[in-house]
Amino acid sequence: MDLIIMRHGERDIKGDVPERDQCLTPNGKNKAKKTGASICKVLDSAPAIVMSSPFRPAMETAQIVCEQLGIKTLGFDNDLAPDKKLSDVIKLLQSPLQERTVIIVGHNSQLEDLVKQLSSKKVTIERGDCCRLEVNSLYKQDATVCEMPPGDPRDAPKRPSYWKTIGGMVFAGLAFITLLVGGLVLFMGIKAILAGAGEEGITAIVVKGYGEVKDVISGVAMILTPIGYVRKAYQEAAKDESKGFIYTIRHMWPF
Repeated sequence: MDLIIMRHGERDIKGDVPERDQCLTPNGKNKAKKTGASICKVLDSAPAIVMSSPFRPAMETAQIVCEQLGIKTLGFDNDLAPDKKLSDVIKLLQSPLQERTVIIVGHNSQLEDLVKQLSSKKVTIERGDCCRLEVNSLYKQDATVCEMPPGDPRDAPKRPSYWKTIGGMVFAGLAFITLLVGGLVLFMGIKAILAGAGEEGITAIVVKGYGEVKDVISGVAMILTPIGYVRKAYQEAAKDESKGFIYTIRHMWPF
């Protein structure tokens, strides 16, 4: 049996909320996702079964791993609860699971004791980590502890970039102002055409209005051009952190 023993991710401890109902922290979810990516690398096909403790931290961890593996069915068993005996877990793993790949998600020290019972080796399982065993017998202590490859960081949720968010809001605001000014100028131009067409003629009014709009567009361009260079300098600095933002903008500024 290929057995993967996983400890639940970091839980959010708040006030008097019991462990059974505590959810995972963002770091706990990230760690679970990385471990799920690591599990994907060592399994040729989806595991036959995933079982979890009925406690919420373990359930959420198991659900994240199931999503990584594309598994829709998740089992819960009270024998994986932290207050259960090691003998209960071993009984749970007996036939008909012997010929299947199994992932169990639970709690310490129960999980570390299980590894020691099956392999006679003392292994530390941090929150959100796992241990893989090749188990021949549940009672001979001859299981082999296998190494797990590191999870790909790109598989983990990325934290939002606050600078990009602020920059996007600034550019969206400038675009809105530009549209607003353009619409106002267009409205004033049409109004001027209708009001003065009788005295100066439509052709003269259109030419005059075009000149005014052109001046407005030129003014907006003068404002947006430096902002564009600042944005480009920020992007270049992000690519090469050794240069820095100030260095990059000084060597890119066209004026």
